[in-house]
Amino acid sequence: MVRQQVLVNYGIYKNYETLTKAIDIYKILNYYKSIKQNRNKGFVCRESLMKLLSNVNLTGFVGDFLYFTKENSGRGVGMLKERRMSKLFSENGKSITLALDGYYFSTKTSGVDKTISILPELIQNGLNAVIVTYGMAKMYEQSFLDLGVIVRADLSTNIFENTVPYTTELLSVEDTVRLAADGLVSMTFPGAENEANSHKIAWKIAKDSDYWNVPFMCETLPYSYHITVPESHQVETLASAARIGTELGADIIKTRLTGHPRDREIIESAKKPVLVLGGSETTEIYNYFQYAKHCMNVGAKGVAVGRKITLDPSPVGVVAGLNTIIHKNGTVDEAYEVYQSFTEKVVT
Repeated sequence: MVRQQVLVNYGIYKNYETLTKAIDIYKILNYYKSIKQNRNKGFVCRESLMKLLSNVNLTGFVGDFLYFTKENSGRGVGMLKERRMSKLFSENGKSITLALDGYYFSTKTSGVDKTISILPELIQNGLNAVIVTYGMAKMYEQSFLDLGVIVRADLSTNIFENTVPYTTELLSVEDTVRLAADGLVSMTFPGAENEANSHKIAWKIAKDSDYWNVPFMCETLPYSYHITVPESHQVETLASAARIGTELGADIIKTRLTGHPRDREIIESAKKPVLVLGGSETTEIYNYFQYAKHCMNVGAKGVAVGRKITLDPSPVGVVAGLNTIIHKNGTVDEAYEVYQSFTEKVVT
């Protein structure tokens, strides 16, 4: 009866002309109760259920419906986004997110596939979520079951020239729901020649994300992907860019910080959880841990980093070190000691 009531609530929520379709689903689920359930993702053998539901003409709503039925009896639809956010952040509200979406923006993707193969070890050492492409979400579905999954919604218009701040819209929020992902991300480039287009893409995604109750991460990068002019690395500029992401409707802001104590102004301006991208081009992991500690000290909720992990000789060591800083509130020296312990394992 609990599930039936949830189905009825779902029918009301979607404003169907009648509730018969919701009841039909209840009968189907009850009849096929032997279908294997995936507790981590909150959906029931998705492909098999899609075929079953085709008989009641509801395939377009399957992903959203299946999320709705997961532990939402009597709680209201507003809990959906919060539940999905809980897949991206630990109980302490912080996150180590691994960016694996480089194939959409650059040819410099060495280490990505290898890192995917060791995800179980990364999860054991504190990894919370991944940012992936549409193709990855399909190819590596089993590898991502124990992680929060954020799908990249935009694509560079010039992959062979990764300094060009132009993207095109690619993935819809409904696509994200059908993938059973937990969120999606797109970029904005305040100050760039095409900033209006990037803002429009982000706003459309934010609006649709609210309809589907899917968290939206906005990656706010002044002028370009990289630091191309002095203004693109100033606290005031980064703070304004972060706030633009929030005003466009983002639930999470991904941006860079400067390393200056005034970076707190960027965090405060965002008014949303901030995950900090890679940081300076240092090859010294100790320096990166210093930067990560600084980010946490000024109020960031974690990091969303790619090559700092995928290109390191010990990706597990980097994640374990970040876990020491982000989830355990450890020192830089403690993080580096943890990292070295994993590096020694790689050498031996």
